[in-house]
Parts: sequence; C-alpha cells; structure tokens
Amino acid sequence: MYSISAIAIPSLFLVFPNRRLIASLDNLTHSLAAARTAGKERRQLSNEREGAMHQSSLAYRGFVITPMAAVDGGLYAAMTIVCDGDGIQRASGVLGHFACAEDARAFALSAGKKDIDQRLHTPLAA
Repeated sequence: MYSISAIAIPSLFLVFPNRRLIASLDNLTHSLAAARTAGKERRQLSNEREGAMHQSSLAYRGFVITPMAAVDGGLYAAMTIVCDGDGIQRASGVLGHFACAEDARAFALSAGKKDIDQRLHTPLAA
C-alpha cells in the first residue's frame, strides 16, 4: 500500500506516493538554487572582466584605434587594434602588463598612435 505525500513548489502542487522522492526533490531544489546563485556570481565576474576588455574606438589620422586591456594572470595585458581606411585591421599582441585596466588602455592607445605615426612617416619601399 502506498502512502500519499504532497510537496508544494511555488505555483505548483504535486502529490507523490513516496517520501524518498520528496526528499530527492527537496535536495534537487536546493541544488538548483545554489547553482543559480553561483551562475549569477560567475556572470557578474565575467561582466566585470568584459568591462576591462571593452574600450571604445578612437579615430586618429584616418585610422581607428581600439585600445584594450585583458585580464592576464592577475594583471591587465595592453593590446591594440588599428584599422586603416580600407578596413584592414592589425592587432598588436600583448604590449605589456599593468596593475589596472586604465593604465593598460592608455598605454595601448599611445602605442596605437605611435604605430600610425610610423606608418605615415615611413617611406614605402620602391
């Protein structure tokens, strides 16, 4: 003979014939709540790191410079992307590591400007 037990879930009411099933569902509910909390924390950290990576572009002498700072081993790696008038992009690679994202982006912007200045003042090979 089965005993009838009930469990209430927000906006849902279920009847189960087995108390072990109720305990399993209760554990599952707690596990799901913990996973949601951990997921929110991971998304928040990810958003903070994306914010460190994100940088608006700047027009400079007919080129577009995008300075970036990416988290790398607890520091911020400075990188830059330079796009010419034809849409061709060149990425710098890691230019250096800095304690804060602002310093890394400032260095990347300076390096991007220097790269453009050198391109404009270097005579083309004949």
